[in-house]
Amino acid sequence: MDDADIKESAELRALTERWTNALLEGDEAFVRRLVSRLPVVLAVGTDDRQWAEGHEAVVREVLRAMRELRSTQLLDAWYVAHRSAGTGWSYARITVAIPGVGELGLRSTSVFVHVDGEWRLVQHHTSVGA
Repeated sequence: MDDADIKESAELRALTERWTNALLEGDEAFVRRLVSRLPVVLAVGTDDRQWAEGHEAVVREVLRAMRELRSTQLLDAWYVAHRSAGTGWSYARITVAIPGVGELGLRSTSVFVHVDGEWRLVQHHTSVGA
């Protein structure tokens, strides 16, 4: 792969934005559909205990995080996404307001694979900025 193969992806940027909104809105069906069923799928958070491997474990961890994010308001978000052939990746800086906590800056990265005409999430990382 050379640099010419890497292209910005409006499709993956929109998908990453949709993922963020699904987490904040509690859209469980979207989460289950987007997370790959490949055995290598991984989700990582800020806390050492926030590490999940495999479809069911990742979905379970994401749904747990979604419950914690209830009533969270999205204040600002900046998304970038690229792709090369059947692989894509995105990164984001997100600012949310959490009741009782205040404003919080989040950093997020995701990796996607294109399978059977659909993008599927194979790796996701979100952490709280210092």
